[in-house]
Amino acid sequence: RRELDLASLLGYAQALGLNTGQFNLCLSENKFEKDIAQDMLDAAQLGLKGTPTYIVNGYKIEGTLNSELWDKVILELLK
Repeated sequence: RRELDLASLLGYAQALGLNTGQFNLCLSENKFEKDIAQDMLDAAQLGLKGTPTYIVNGYKIEGTLNSELWDKVILELLK
C-alpha cells in the first residue's frame, strides 16, 4: 500500500526522476483539482467503481486485460 501524504508524494516524484519544482508547483496550486473532480463525477454517473475501467463501444470492461484478452474483445466487437 502506498502512502499519499505530501512527504510521500514528493518522495515518489523524486524517486521517479520527475521535475520536483514543477511537481511541487502543481500540487500547491491544485492545478488539476477541477479536472479530477469532473472525472470523478463522470465516473460516478457511469456507475464506475474502480480503476482500471474501460468503455469500448458502450461495453464496460473492468480490471486489467492482457493483450490476448484485448484481442478477443476487439475482435468480438468488430463482428
